[in-house]
Amino acid sequence: MTVPGRARRSCHMAIWLIAVATLAIVAPAARGTPPAEVNAAIDRGDYAEALRRLQPLAEQGDADAQYHLGLLHQNGQGVPRDAAQAAGWFRKAALQGHAEARYSLGTLYATGQGVSRSDAEASRWLRLAARQGLAVAAFDLGLLYASGQGVKHDDVQAYVWFAIAASRFAPAQHEQRARALHERDVVASRLAPAALAEGQRQAAVFQPALQ
Repeated sequence: MTVPGRARRSCHMAIWLIAVATLAIVAPAARGTPPAEVNAAIDRGDYAEALRRLQPLAEQGDADAQYHLGLLHQNGQGVPRDAAQAAGWFRKAALQGHAEARYSLGTLYATGQGVSRSDAEASRWLRLAARQGLAVAAFDLGLLYASGQGVKHDDVQAYVWFAIAASRFAPAQHEQRARALHERDVVASRLAPAALAEGQRQAAVFQPALQ
C-alpha cells in the first residue's frame, strides 16, 4: 500500500511526539535501572557525574548503562546533543534485548535522526519492543499497521497493538491510554465482525516476550 506523503509525514510526527511525551516516564524506570549513584546524579541535574559513572559500565557491555548513556546523548545532557551517538548506544543495548533501547532506536529510524530514515528498520525495532510488552512501542506499531508505513496495511494488527498498548500503559499514563483506546476504536469501526473478533482474540492472549 502506498501512503500519501502527508499521511506518512503525519505518522512520522506522531511516532516522534509519542516518544517525546513518554520519555520522561519510560526512562527513569527502564527495564532495570542504572546504579543508585547515577539516578541520584540525574535527579539533581548533575549529568556530568551521571556520564562519568555510566560510560565505563556501558563500555563493559551493560545494556541498561548503554541505554541511559544513549539518552544523555539524545537529550544533550552532560554532552553535546548527538543523535548519531545516541543511536550507537541504543543499538548496542537493543542487540542485547533491551526493550526501551529497541523502541528508542526505532523512533530514530522513523524520524531519520542520527541514522538514515528507514520505515523498515523503524518497524523492525518497534515490533521487537512491542513484543516485549512496551506500551508506547505497541502503540506506535499500531500506527504503522494502520497507515501501512514500513509494514503491510493491516487493520486487524493495528487493532491488536492499540489494544495491547491500552492494557499496558501505566495507571499514571491516562492520556496515552485514552489515545490508544481511541485509535483502537477507530480501527474497530472499520473491521467486519469476524475480523474484529480475531483482533480481540489476539490481544487477549498476548504474552510479552523476554527478548
